[in-house]
Amino acid sequence: MLKVLLRPFVIVVALCGLVAPALARVEIFVDLSRQRMTVKKPGGEALVWKVSSGRSGFETPTGVFNVQRMDAEHFSDEYEQAPMPYAIFFSRGLAIHGSYERDL
Repeated sequence: MLKVLLRPFVIVVALCGLVAPALARVEIFVDLSRQRMTVKKPGGEALVWKVSSGRSGFETPTGVFNVQRMDAEHFSDEYEQAPMPYAIFFSRGLAIHGSYERDL
């Protein structure tokens, strides 16, 4: 699973078109080798920030995934109810989510 900074991720969720999902197409690209996520907005503008991908034994899978559901206040069933703010879930229970950790 990916952890990203909370504030930039709020932007991603807002861009996902929660008000009018049929009108917006947002594409998210994760570069695991650079630990960067790029979000392309409908006009072509791109936002980029750091991510922290899965650790050893919990590697982040590669591929193309479609959003299954979103949850602004999710808590992990697998990791002792760890907070996963602004979670976007994909197939197989994979998610991109924010974090309350600060990048110092």
